[in-house]
Amino acid sequence: LIGNDRARDLLTAELEDNAKYAVLGLGYAGDTSTISKIEDVLLIQNDFETLTNAAHALGTLLTWNVTDKIAISSQLASRLANLAQDSGNLGLEAAFALSRAKELPTAFPSYLVAKGAAYNANPATRALLTRTLSKIIIPEVEYTLTQIATNDSEFGPRVEAVRSLTKFTLTDRVKEAYRAAIVDPYDSVRVQTIEAIASYKEAGAEFVKDLAYVYTNVRSPWVKAAAMAALHAIDPIKAVPFVDESAFTPNQTLQARAIEIYGESLTDLAKLAQVVRVSKNHDRSTVAAAALLALGNLDKANVPDEAAESLKLALQSSNSSILESAAVSVVKLELESALPMLIDSLKNGKESRISVIEAFGAIATSNEASELLPYFNHHSKQVVQAAVENYKKLTGVDKSSEIPLNSHPVLATPTQDELASAANTTIRFETERGTFRIKTNDNPYSVTAYRFIEWAKAGFYDGKEFHRIVPNFVAQGGGFDTDENLLRDEVSIQRHSRGTVGIATAGKDTGGANFFVNIAPNLHLDGHYTSFAEVTDGMNIVDHLEVGDKILSATVE
Repeated sequence: LIGNDRARDLLTAELEDNAKYAVLGLGYAGDTSTISKIEDVLLIQNDFETLTNAAHALGTLLTWNVTDKIAISSQLASRLANLAQDSGNLGLEAAFALSRAKELPTAFPSYLVAKGAAYNANPATRALLTRTLSKIIIPEVEYTLTQIATNDSEFGPRVEAVRSLTKFTLTDRVKEAYRAAIVDPYDSVRVQTIEAIASYKEAGAEFVKDLAYVYTNVRSPWVKAAAMAALHAIDPIKAVPFVDESAFTPNQTLQARAIEIYGESLTDLAKLAQVVRVSKNHDRSTVAAAALLALGNLDKANVPDEAAESLKLALQSSNSSILESAAVSVVKLELESALPMLIDSLKNGKESRISVIEAFGAIATSNEASELLPYFNHHSKQVVQAAVENYKKLTGVDKSSEIPLNSHPVLATPTQDELASAANTTIRFETERGTFRIKTNDNPYSVTAYRFIEWAKAGFYDGKEFHRIVPNFVAQGGGFDTDENLLRDEVSIQRHSRGTVGIATAGKDTGGANFFVNIAPNLHLDGHYTSFAEVTDGMNIVDHLEVGDKILSATVE
């Protein structure tokens, strides 16, 4: 229904009699003109469920369908700030709505936001209100944020406080808060603090000793990598020994970050040699991918033969991250000698088809355009669209009529009995950090749950990494696979609460084996991403996951 004018009009007409449910739909089908309708519900209604749904609808609308900077009135902002004092779902949804506004009106009781951020009994609500404080730049808010960053009992609000403080100047009080947060017991808070310090660049020079201490004394590669990168951003000269050491470390997370930095100065022949060397070691895919991207920074008029050969070799890889990184650099360097490898990958490869198609379109000529024709019948809409767009770029011929309305998964549809068997199933994840379990939803029709269980049984997740950790947001991993495993979105009213498990996508109906665990209530994902399971045991392990942590095994119990 998203973007459907008829749906919006029907839902608006239903507000008077069925506000509790119609207002929720407006969050997905509405637009800027709908805000006043939701505001009426929030200002007039007193029913908790109706108010909760209205606040959620407003937050969703502000996230996806509204581009105006100031989209809510002072009266509405005041109402939300009052509702956000509630410690239950109503307060959470009101805080969510406030946090999604791009800007807040100047005339509203901002002290209520600060009060809720500091004292609400629900840590998730505190975190959202703390995020909202980044839009209220006054001294009183700075003080509140420094207190939350150092004293809140939960890591989520501390992460958000550190993020929000970057909107303020680097006063002595802010510096003191950063110095306390950089030794926080949670590595996610440490990383966020280090990234906050790095954002000040040269102005953060007095933190050089703090960052050097963290790099030298902390065991976490994730934290060490962040400290090294921050040192480089603030004082590149003083960062040199740390970067040079990390460029040869056996840890992939740390080495990949150092190789990225090496990529900024490839005129240094020693650095170039190391980047080329690690770009060829596809067994260490995280580092190789970083190196292949770094090679894209070379002078395209003077690409060394060894670098070009490494990129061409990577175009034949079955590893998605390696192939995509090589494709990006081939385009940047206009490496025409890579065309035969791209054609071969188009014909025989299954990985990263869109990246290959786009690279092909950038360096091929109209003479080779026919290589794209087989992809006009591909089961993925996104692949067809990429093929059509690049065919037009090469030939001038518009084949947009070939783009299907939707993707068509090629795996056989499971039987009803198979789907039903996937409901309420527990999968145990053994990781380098510890054990956690997830349980699929009580839904006898979820193809996602069925596929996920089958992949776990086949050992697909064993040895895969968590490649993306965003503090107080998600832990994402599970590897990248071919689009043969394409999954349709299964959107519903299932909320993306803390601990729920969703499927990562790169557009509509592009899901696969890559999954994420919501570390916080990510309510803006509701209705846009499949949520098919929930962590039932070991959420504390998920909270401590770091970039590069491996899944040792995924076992269906």
